[in-house]
Amino acid sequence: MAPAFDNGTSLGHEIAPADLAKFLDAERLDRYIRRGAHHLRWNVGDKKRISHLGFLKQLFDYWPDLKTRACERLASFDMGVVKGRIMEMTRFSVPAPLPEPRAAFFCRLTEARYSALMKSLDR
Repeated sequence: MAPAFDNGTSLGHEIAPADLAKFLDAERLDRYIRRGAHHLRWNVGDKKRISHLGFLKQLFDYWPDLKTRACERLASFDMGVVKGRIMEMTRFSVPAPLPEPRAAFFCRLTEARYSALMKSLDR
């Protein structure tokens, strides 16, 4: 499910803390996710970068058995466990702690991406 590039990009590192609340709006969050694109391209000569879901669609079209295996793995995905683990990270005593609003944003992003992925897989 994770993008094939750095997790800072996939977790909205560029969104200022003051703007996180704007992404409580499901439409805004969906637009943000749809606009995201890999730093890579499907083919070396491609001018346009590819979206995460677009990348997976092409990958699964190219290797159909990979789609079957991915669906099997995704069937055991537990969003509750993931949310719990993300929120646990807010309790670490470290020099640069993860604030709860940012962790909650990570949870919303992860859940929205999972839902979009499942929808794209017809699940």
